[in-house]
Amino acid sequence: MPFPARVALRLLADLNVSGSACPEALRDRYRSKLGVPIPGGHGLTEAPTAVAREHPHATHVAGSAGFVLPQLEVAITDESDAPVLPGEVGEICVRPATRGARADVYRGRCSATGSTLTRAGRPAR
Repeated sequence: MPFPARVALRLLADLNVSGSACPEALRDRYRSKLGVPIPGGHGLTEAPTAVAREHPHATHVAGSAGFVLPQLEVAITDESDAPVLPGEVGEICVRPATRGARADVYRGRCSATGSTLTRAGRPAR
């Protein structure tokens, strides 16, 4: 790697990865070379913001997306939208913690909204 790029990387104070899981080997290599962790996160198109983020100074848990951001509520539910117990399989449902903080329709595609989001702000089945 050319010298300016190495210097620029050493000045990097924070890096986040989301959209896909970050391989643990990459996390380890990056941290050992630059001393800065790569926190992961989770988001989706229908959410008003990112959904979850690992704190850069917390202990990393492999496979975790971190904590839910304070402006959102997340529930893991079964097919009837009932919450599941810890360790059970379910669907991740996300909605704003405050009413009216989400887009009610896809821009220019109102008919697509009904097949994607329910009135409760949960994904349609």
